[in-house]
Amino acid sequence: MAISADILVRQERFRDLKAMSSLLQQERYWREQEIRDRENAIMERLGQLLELLCVCRRTIWRVG
Repeated sequence: MAISADILVRQERFRDLKAMSSLLQQERYWREQEIRDRENAIMERLGQLLELLCVCRRTIWRVG
């Protein structure tokens, strides 16, 4: 499943994004709250995407 491989490979980028966000928050960047809100939204969408991926895998496994 190509989509699954593409998504899973990019997880490292999301971890990097989270680390950058944390660093900016620690440094008290003036848009700290905006960064925190954006990080939370992105991580929530990633969680939803990974959940859908698991559902898709289970469906394909049952059918296949």
